Amino acid sequence: MLIEDIGRRRLHMAASLRTTIVLIGLFCISNSLSCWAGQSVPDVTVLSFICNTQGRPQDPKLFGKSVSYIWKNLPTETPEHGFDYYTTSPYTQEVVYAHGVCNGRLSNDQCTTCLLEAFHQVFQICIFTPIGVQMKLQDCRIRLSCYADTEDKTVVSYVCSSQMYSEDNSYFTYALNYMMRLVAEETAEHGFDYYGHSPDGKDMVYAHGVCNGKLSKNQCTGCVFEAFGDVFDLCPWKPIGAQVERLDCRIRYENYPFM
Repeated sequence: MLIEDIGRRRLHMAASLRTTIVLIGLFCISNSLSCWAGQSVPDVTVLSFICNTQGRPQDPKLFGKSVSYIWKNLPTETPEHGFDYYTTSPYTQEVVYAHGVCNGRLSNDQCTTCLLEAFHQVFQICIFTPIGVQMKLQDCRIRLSCYADTEDKTVVSYVCSSQMYSEDNSYFTYALNYMMRLVAEETAEHGFDYYGHSPDGKDMVYAHGVCNGKLSKNQCTGCVFEAFGDVFDLCPWKPIGAQVERLDCRIRYENYPFM
């Protein structure tokens, strides 16, 4: 029975995923949006991503419905709200909270196109239907979560290395993305204070995450999750090391051991 139940859950999740893809396609066509192509294309280079692997939706069908709502709402509403927009799915179960941000130099249509591409990248990279995800492109970013943000997001301080890594350095890029995901997921599971490093390889990344003890585990994960996102807003030149301190959490990563 257990194997059959797992099989049914996977089929439900896959069906929800396919339904969402179809809805996005219909949405693009019905609104005559360029989506991933057009005369003026924003820079959709993927800078960073975090896929929360800690949990799965209790009801994949309802979760897919919430995600579908967000994916139809966020790309069009973000440019209409100053290129920085928070929204929530309108359902009482499997609620999804979302945040979209675009580069202010974009037009409204370019902002929408960039956000749609960010969602497209989620499907390409986070293939296991995560309950939380953050995708940062050069000209926009999105975050989806199954819980509301109640932690204090105020950035107290930050430090960015003057040295930068090249996008062509796939080893360092992989190591950094690996550590951003790991620290976001593991800090709350290790007493709200976690230090680790990427797997041994050509380019190593060492990272540390700390949360305020008053937070819940989900709030800690969310705070660390977005603190890494702050790096790419505050240090847009892709530093090889950075520190961001919020009121309720802080993160640091370097290309050398520091603890």
